[in-house]
Amino acid sequence: MDIYAPLQNKYYLWYCNLIYKFQLRNWNKKTPGAIKHHIDPKSFYIKYADDGWKTTNPDIKENLVYVSDREHLGLHRLLCCCYEHLPKKKMWNAFMLMCGGNKSLHYYELARKMQSENMKGVNNPRYGTTSNLGYKHTDETLQYRIAKHADSISCEWSICNPDGNILLIKNLRKFCRDNDLCSSSIWKLLKGKTVSNNYKGYSKPL
Repeated sequence: MDIYAPLQNKYYLWYCNLIYKFQLRNWNKKTPGAIKHHIDPKSFYIKYADDGWKTTNPDIKENLVYVSDREHLGLHRLLCCCYEHLPKKKMWNAFMLMCGGNKSLHYYELARKMQSENMKGVNNPRYGTTSNLGYKHTDETLQYRIAKHADSISCEWSICNPDGNILLIKNLRKFCRDNDLCSSSIWKLLKGKTVSNNYKGYSKPL
């Protein structure tokens, strides 16, 4: 069985019938609103994709038909149901890219769901590689991070308020919440990681 061959199902029959119908119109690239569609998807060809398997030219006249934007989306929706394995993955990826322009919210959500399914397990290019996903820290690393976090909480901070008074802060996050301040901005200010030595009137003591 050729895993790259289209499935002989109702969707492929509909696809072929639509292609025949659109070919009879004799649209061309000069027709207003016409879009070029590759009858045999160009992502199957080595010319356009590194993982392609067809060596001929996909841009020959016999493999092209010109359709409207809406018809183009519909044809690619059908193609997603006409293949299995790698061709199916390619068709869903192409369909999702097309739906990125919000042509159809329903189709876009469907494409996202199918792409997610196609990226699971061995289909994911990062499958079997070392990454943060599913990675577990050692007990020593966890204890170090806990201790470091505890030190940052118990650390005392000195800050100069808008009135010019120097305050001693034991809980930086609580201080920021109580004074409607961004804790990250205050932390950067006190660490000297900002260009300006002032944030909403607060500054780092000299």
